[in-house]
Amino acid sequence: GEIANGSYLKGPILKYEGREGLVKTTLGLEFRVERRHFKEGDLKLKCLASIATVYWNSNEESVERDRPQRPPVMEVKDNQPHSSSADSIVDGRSLCRVSTMVITACALLLTCHR
Repeated sequence: GEIANGSYLKGPILKYEGREGLVKTTLGLEFRVERRHFKEGDLKLKCLASIATVYWNSNEESVERDRPQRPPVMEVKDNQPHSSSADSIVDGRSLCRVSTMVITACALLLTCHR
């Protein structure tokens, strides 16, 4: 990974809390995410915090890049002879219902990821 560019840092913001005057320090990171930030489809952000040699903490977050969705492909192979034309119509309707559910599920997934 690479160390964050100093121009991306926001803060530190100091906040004094309680009677003891404890100091809470917040340092933010703000930058435009580009394709180059993703390695193998993932963006990883890691935060390291320390107070001299007394305290050390690390946290890592990972974000997955949206992958282009492909429309569902459906192939029907029918080797069985149909006994009547009504069987074909019923089979066709069932097929339509299944494909509609698949498309609806994909649309819901796309909506949730954006």
